[in-house]
Order: sequence, then C-alpha cells, then structure tokens
Amino acid sequence: MTIRIDPMSAEGIQRAHTDAAEGIDDLAGSIPKSVDGGEGAPDLTGILAVVADVSGTLAMINRASAEMVTSAILDLQVTDEDVAVTFDQLASEVR
Repeated sequence: MTIRIDPMSAEGIQRAHTDAAEGIDDLAGSIPKSVDGGEGAPDLTGILAVVADVSGTLAMINRASAEMVTSAILDLQVTDEDVAVTFDQLASEVR
C-alpha cells in the first residue's frame, strides 16, 4: 500500500498535532484540585484525576505524532532533492 501526501498537507497535519498538544497543556492548569460536590466529591475528584492523567498522555502522543510527521516531511524533502539531482544529471548527460 502506498500513501502519497504533499508537503503542505504533511505540514498541516504536523501543525494540528502540535496545536492539539498545546491546547491540552493549556487546559490542564484549569482542572480544579477539589470539587464542592457534596457526597459525590471524592468520586468527582477521582474522575478529574483520571482526566488529568489521560490528557497528559494524549498531549504526549500528539507531540510524538508531530515529531514523526516532521521526520516524514524531512525525509520527503531529502528524497525529492535526491531525485531532482539524479534527473538533473541524467538531463545533462542526454544533452
């Protein structure tokens, strides 16, 4: 299976992952440490703790995905440059 993606689209994907990680990190500071939930306060606090933990993992996954896409973009650019050099050499030999 072959997947083709142009560099502009890849950069958009990388940016989306970076923005998602930053958005999650920005919201992490707004999670309350305690909840006035009456008898349900311990359960609500536990739920918030899980949400905070999972959101940290999700942000980390987005950052890693952004790095992988960045690596793919660089590989595409190097490959394109290598192919261009080869075609330039062939063109000069044919002339």
